Amino acid sequence: MARHMQRAVEAALGTGSGDFLEDFKTRGWYLDDLALHPVDKLAPAQRRAAWRDAKDSLAARIAEYRPRAIVTCLLRIAPIVEAAADMPGSSVPRFAVSFPGCGQQGRFHREMARILPMFPQDAA
Repeated sequence: MARHMQRAVEAALGTGSGDFLEDFKTRGWYLDDLALHPVDKLAPAQRRAAWRDAKDSLAARIAEYRPRAIVTCLLRIAPIVEAAADMPGSSVPRFAVSFPGCGQQGRFHREMARILPMFPQDAA
């Protein structure tokens, strides 16, 4: 995920200082998971339950971060992320893109190229 995000950001906005994660933070961006424990090896029903169970925790983090935009990087979890963002009353722009796995890397990069210029930035 980080490698694909770096490639997408650099393609759309150019390279930064050389430390991608520091540049990411400098722009005022956060990279967070819906579930704070791995769910990729769970059975589909267990994975969906873990995502639903993680909604309140994500809502608390959104309230703490106070982001100026939210991007969901897995289309299947977008409704849960939307609900989590609604809980603290966030009304920021929201986007959902494909996860860059299972052959969706090109789609992820195209979607990110379209939305990255719209992201708020603290500095660059």
